Amino acid sequence: MCWSRRRRGRRFCPNSPQHVETHGPLDEFRCSLRRNGRCVVRTTVNRDYFVYSELDPVRGIGRELARTAWQESLLWDWDVSPDGALLAVPNHDSRSARVRIIRLGTQPNVPQERELNLPGLTNISGLVWSAEGGGWFITVFTSVGKRILYCDLEGRIHSIGDINGWVVPAPDGKRIAYLNTMLETNAWTAKRR
Repeated sequence: MCWSRRRRGRRFCPNSPQHVETHGPLDEFRCSLRRNGRCVVRTTVNRDYFVYSELDPVRGIGRELARTAWQESLLWDWDVSPDGALLAVPNHDSRSARVRIIRLGTQPNVPQERELNLPGLTNISGLVWSAEGGGWFITVFTSVGKRILYCDLEGRIHSIGDINGWVVPAPDGKRIAYLNTMLETNAWTAKRR
């Protein structure tokens, strides 16, 4: 048994799955951290461009919010800002590091996209917006594994540490959670006979 509420003539049960119509294959989606934010779904069109659209958990895919040129991507490599107004999409170049900042639902005479160069960095594998929206936690590949950095919106970078994973910021902005694979190392000695 479940409680129900009516919205547009449909009944919802909070603990049972509901089908959301997508009208075809999708790449992936992200939801902003704040309650008044939004969920955004990304769809690749013929490796020509990405389409970012609103995603409502009840009504499905809504209006298009932005369209950008296609670039090589990894799974879970982009994120939506906590207020739902911006996207951040990194490149994955072994020679340079850039983050595309895309404004969603642009107004006339407002630039839709800008690119932030991050000198001294390469091999970005992904990023996550910080809870307050002032920057990102960026994961980069290094010669000894992965490293987590914090980068503000002006491109100033601070190292968090050599963490083999990604960051999940707490909504209050005071803490982060991260996966860190611990490796056990042992040395064994044996006598020769």
